[in-house]
Amino acid sequence: MSRREDVDTAFWRDPEVRALPADARYVYLWLFTNDGQNLAGVYMLDIETVVLETGKSRRVVEKALGDLEREGHIVRHRHLIWVRSRVKKLGSRNPSSAKRIARIVDDLDPANPIRDLFLEKYACVKWLREALSSIDVETVIPKAKGDTLSRQVVRAGAGAGAGAGSSTSTNTENSKDYSREFDAWLADHEQVTGMRPPGERTKARAAILKSFAARRREDYSLDDLKLAIRGAFADEHRRTNGYFGCLSVLRPQKVHDLVEQGRRAAAGPLGAAPTAADRGVTDMLEAGRRLREEDAA
Repeated sequence: MSRREDVDTAFWRDPEVRALPADARYVYLWLFTNDGQNLAGVYMLDIETVVLETGKSRRVVEKALGDLEREGHIVRHRHLIWVRSRVKKLGSRNPSSAKRIARIVDDLDPANPIRDLFLEKYACVKWLREALSSIDVETVIPKAKGDTLSRQVVRAGAGAGAGAGSSTSTNTENSKDYSREFDAWLADHEQVTGMRPPGERTKARAAILKSFAARRREDYSLDDLKLAIRGAFADEHRRTNGYFGCLSVLRPQKVHDLVEQGRRAAAGPLGAAPTAADRGVTDMLEAGRRLREEDAA
């Protein structure tokens, strides 16, 4: 069923769009305007449909999607795609649209990284804040020292006392014990990645603090969690796709691997993982590699 959607007429004047190869620009526009897209920009992507509707070969489409992913315009996970600026470019921003977006995100599997990345990017945006705050996310809450960790569902980005039961309040109070270490960790994250941390007393900062405190109670030291930052940023796939945000680094399913990856990076020939200050060199090398691939094609 066809439907009308507003398209940002400044699309072609966007410097980030202009910097893309011609085929990537064309495919990028298709991602905004195809019949399967939605307000959140998170939907199933069928390569054959892209090939059919754009008239481009599969090789060209795959390369265009790869260019868009490397430049941080999209995130792909299995058959799902997230067009990261779809929400940002919406012409209409109202409570009804916010609720529709929240439903789309809430329907994602909690283990899908797109869910966390979306909330990290948009949970504190003013017109979306209330709708996204209703989304349930899992957080790890210890029963008692030495006991097996339990899981409890809490509201995304909730502050003190949010969620069900007294365990959440206890977890919030215990998080304060790590506030000084948390500030040091956030400063290190900014230094390594170049990402500015969320402001004081924001829901996003409270959610990150809860995750940080949970990892500390799992016997990860502050130095371990700093290594996790470097491990995430040293990984080329994570770096080019932005999978090094605070919540991504602290994910319970990934933090162990990131700590080990950070250790390997620190033990490498340069003695340290790359940081945001190195990104200029990294980007030049990546641009050269892309040009060589294009010449070879």
